[in-house]
Amino acid sequence: MQYLLPLIPALALALPPQLPEQSPQAAAPVILNVIALDSKNQSVTDLTADDLRVLDNGKPQTIAPFRRRDLRPSPSAPLGPRQYSNRSVNTIPHATLILFDQLNMQFADRGYVSNAITHALEQFESGDNLYLYLITVNGELYPVHALPGSEGDTAAKDGAWTHNIQTTLSAALRVTLGQRPVELDIDSRVRSTFATLSVVASRLAGIPGRKTIVWLTHGVPISLSPARTLTGDWVDYTPYVRRLSNTLDRADVSIYAVQQSPPGSLSPTAGDIGRSQNAPDPAFTGLGSEETLTEFANLTGGRAFLNNDVAGAIKQAMNDVKQSYLLSYVPPPDNWDGKYHKIRLSCTRKGVKLQARQGYFAFAGQEASAKQAEDAIASAVTSPFDAGEIGLRATAAALPGEHPLLRIAARVDLADVQLTAAGDTYTGQLEPRFILYLDDGTIKQSIPTTLNLHLTAAALREGYEVAENFDVNPHLQKIRVIVFDPASSALGSLTIKP
Repeated sequence: MQYLLPLIPALALALPPQLPEQSPQAAAPVILNVIALDSKNQSVTDLTADDLRVLDNGKPQTIAPFRRRDLRPSPSAPLGPRQYSNRSVNTIPHATLILFDQLNMQFADRGYVSNAITHALEQFESGDNLYLYLITVNGELYPVHALPGSEGDTAAKDGAWTHNIQTTLSAALRVTLGQRPVELDIDSRVRSTFATLSVVASRLAGIPGRKTIVWLTHGVPISLSPARTLTGDWVDYTPYVRRLSNTLDRADVSIYAVQQSPPGSLSPTAGDIGRSQNAPDPAFTGLGSEETLTEFANLTGGRAFLNNDVAGAIKQAMNDVKQSYLLSYVPPPDNWDGKYHKIRLSCTRKGVKLQARQGYFAFAGQEASAKQAEDAIASAVTSPFDAGEIGLRATAAALPGEHPLLRIAARVDLADVQLTAAGDTYTGQLEPRFILYLDDGTIKQSIPTTLNLHLTAAALREGYEVAENFDVNPHLQKIRVIVFDPASSALGSLTIKP
């Protein structure tokens, strides 16, 4: 795609002294976000690749690369005039979203769960990066404390919102519990739940960094027998669960499912089991709600809480999202067969528990790393937020002359890029983009480029600079610099307003 305005030059680069070269298309890695916990559920922060073993459909894999993923805000040097950074206080490093599922909960139990949420959130000194939504009896999302930039965002910057949670949540419940529920059979309710979770995933995809969903629910069945469906057919939701889990994984989201079984309520499993009480089939192998929630947690690298522990689940989700490891391996080309692949991850250290997704669909079309890069960059182009996994610091400067130009020079923090050491040289790759947003809604980007890096130790300290000159144009609203690391799938983006 060409710019509305000519680029001068197509891509101007500084550092390192060696010119980067174009990279051939590489095989796509399988990337895992791994949480390591000790016996007290505290983060283990000193693992190395040698401590881990990965099996893909039973076959050992070579881990490369491997890095610690610290999503806590990192301080940056003060900015001067016309300087910008994606490591500012306004950067969202991660997000935890609580989902109060009224659709899959009996009316009498909603008050119990509401009290549990209130009690849990009142314990937090700050609600920064924490959000709360309801799934109404009609399967719609209702914001109590909305994601920034989304509909209902009335207090996105209010870090103390949890102190008033009782009043805020009570007001939301008065609105949603007064709605007339739509009559849904079990199959329609399950599909509506999956559709709503897909909407949540799409909204979270625009938030940079790692995300967790704490799903408070009775759960949904993973299969239905003919006695439980209007058509009289068996329904197996396993493919839907796995595909939705794949969508969540692409959005960098883990599910922390909390099955709510308040005292005196009906058993969620008994109420939702795929086979009716009088079904004669003794060979029934369908799973109930409890197993469905466990499956979602396993496939997204989250956890299942089957003990009503709302406060524990929220605390664990918020802790896990801040500290994890990112590892990848490159399976052979014939791996991408469209089938489901099981992943087994283990640690050689005693007492270390690992959380990571336990499988994935090897969909055809994902066998090239270029596809993963373009998907990540496309998401960053439309996101209302800057991503801070790769640190970027830029300067905007006017270049005088017969045709005035605006020069954008962005320096990449190489500590956030996966590099391979070979003697005194460090090699890696970067995918840079410059995106122009015009006042008529048009979005233009620079020509896609993969840069092969060959760096010295001095260059590592100084960083890597990408720069470009633009014609001055009154219709230009903003410029976004995006840098993607295909080795680790880390991404940084920075918005500059001329």
